Amino acid sequence: MGVKINLHNLLNGVEGNDSDVIDTIADTIDRVATGFVKGMGHESMWLTLRITFPDESFDVPRWHTDGRYFDTDEPVHKLAATLKDAQTRFAKITDIEKFNALDEETYKNDEKQQTYEEFLARDIEIRKEIEQTVEEIIISEYGEGVIFQVGDKDAVPHSEPPTTGLRIFVSVVGGTKEQIEEMKVRKRIT
Repeated sequence: MGVKINLHNLLNGVEGNDSDVIDTIADTIDRVATGFVKGMGHESMWLTLRITFPDESFDVPRWHTDGRYFDTDEPVHKLAATLKDAQTRFAKITDIEKFNALDEETYKNDEKQQTYEEFLARDIEIRKEIEQTVEEIIISEYGEGVIFQVGDKDAVPHSEPPTTGLRIFVSVVGGTKEQIEEMKVRKRIT
């Protein structure tokens, strides 16, 4: 699927990466992503690789569910795996009505004309309120990936973890070539 070549190019662009480390990371991501897509019976994939540095942005969890990536009547699943540092956090919703109302409030806050400081203050308030509507569950150990449902009423709430070191995170959504093209349009990527 050409994932490995693109990963090598991307990782080579990050200063200080050892070629053996790049090979290991690229091979692992390629093997896991391709296995997920083939195992789910898809022909194409959307792969996201995030490399982040330590920060406090998620000390207060950002519990959310992923929306629809493309139009389909079938359930859509996402693979999330952390190769380095803390795992993605998962939860079950304990108050669906309040969770949905606060989730909508998050989107409204994103769209408001306001300073970054105003946005951040309200965002943290909403996150704290949402935290009261979920119960965290542990569904993976360090180094394990998780496949979970996205985009509908059964979507699984999750949050980025607090990060204490360099974090390498990968996610994969599979679909038809047309569905992945639709994702590109929705994400405004050409």
